Amino acid sequence: MKTLISLILGFSILFTSSNLLAHAKVLTSIPANNASYDTPLAAIELNFKNSSRLIKLSLKNQGKKIPLNFKPSAKANTHFSIPLPTLEKGQYSLEWITLGSDGHKMKSKISFNQK
Repeated sequence: MKTLISLILGFSILFTSSNLLAHAKVLTSIPANNASYDTPLAAIELNFKNSSRLIKLSLKNQGKKIPLNFKPSAKANTHFSIPLPTLEKGQYSLEWITLGSDGHKMKSKISFNQK
């Protein structure tokens, strides 16, 4: 019985750790979370620890969706750059969904202020 429990525990740790490694953790982003910008941002820059596909990106100002020139990525990458239109002053929320190499979707969100 102890052997069976040890095997189950071992496989659980193995599969959990491999799933964590495949997830797309954000290393850096421009805009940064909770940052304020005096000058207009030219682009959204997302840098991930592991290669992933950026499949959805949404920018909103007070609930109003801002159109972006974004197309879901067909190839996995660690860096994405999406040009921005000129942003008005206000509080923005940026949301994205990535698809990791293991097939898991990861949803993330940041907020920033354009002065």
